[in-house]
Amino acid sequence: MKVLHVIPSIGPQRGGMSRAALDMCRLLAAAGMDVTLVSTDDDGPNGRLSAPLQQPVRTDGYTTLYFSRQTRPYSVSLPLWQWLNAHVAEFDVCHLHGVFSFASDLPARVARRRGVPYVITPHGILCNYGMTQRRSRLKQWFVRALVGPNLRQAALVHFTTEMERRESSRWGAMRRFEIVPYCLDLLSQPQTMQNRSGLLFLARIDPKKGLDLLFDALARLQHEQICPRLIIAGSGADDYVASLKALAAQLGISEQIVWAGFADEARKQQLFAEAEAFILPSYSENFGIAPVEALAAGLPVIITEPAAVSEAMGAAEAALVTPCDSAAIANAIRQLIANPPLQQRLRQNGLQLTRDYFSSAATVARWVNIYSQLKK
Repeated sequence: MKVLHVIPSIGPQRGGMSRAALDMCRLLAAAGMDVTLVSTDDDGPNGRLSAPLQQPVRTDGYTTLYFSRQTRPYSVSLPLWQWLNAHVAEFDVCHLHGVFSFASDLPARVARRRGVPYVITPHGILCNYGMTQRRSRLKQWFVRALVGPNLRQAALVHFTTEMERRESSRWGAMRRFEIVPYCLDLLSQPQTMQNRSGLLFLARIDPKKGLDLLFDALARLQHEQICPRLIIAGSGADDYVASLKALAAQLGISEQIVWAGFADEARKQQLFAEAEAFILPSYSENFGIAPVEALAAGLPVIITEPAAVSEAMGAAEAALVTPCDSAAIANAIRQLIANPPLQQRLRQNGLQLTRDYFSSAATVARWVNIYSQLKK
């Protein structure tokens, strides 16, 4: 079976959506599927990938084609559009990642015109937070004009959690949907817990990720002489990072914070091996890849309720799930630091959850079955 994946960017600076798509293609190819991934050369607001354009690149068992991005807003790529018009009919299923992008919205129209069933994975973009922040009126216009019809006529809309499905459903009826966790290529074995220290925050540095709440929580704990080190791994807009550093100085917690910068895969695994616990105080998270990776690495996790993956973690008692406010976050940190048996219980339950629920074998098998049902 030939499956085409289309995504606006697989640049490492773009975060979770890119990581999820790459892992999915790699794991599907390992399961014997004929997978092609097409994308632009985008790598964030000011970046470009140094990849050969419009030439097949064979990696990890699947083929990738890169096309030049003409504009940063909406990620317009006319060469990508031309290629899709010429080749999409060669595939049995087309899987589109994201919405509100030229490389995810318009390919749905091409697939319909060529009679190819298509899947849309919104990657949380239609959740309440995403739809109410940053150009909300323009997003709602796009839903009515383009995204809504694409969702209604999709062979399948894929959500990663029930919370994402629930919040996204307000934007239109869908013929069929499935809730499947991301296909993630997780660590097969947790690393030793010896000589670990500090809390690890690993994510794109963005107002959505709640670092302001975490800083306030650390300031509260400092008054109690509780001063854990915080490692912040990730990149973001220079002005926003500067504002966070100024906030840390104002709160008197700068000495506790290590700014580790963007972490590639090798560096990320090193950070997981060095940290004592993982924390993500996000205002909204349709899934949360990094917390799942942290579970697989054997780390205790603190996560806020708006992260959709917290539903599964909380039910399995695999993480401390806290309301999205600084006092509750401070309480969770205090509770974790003071209770080694709790840390051990969270590690054990977290590892069990990754085996039972986030197993790549289970999610890949579901996708092979889904694609087989949709095959034109």
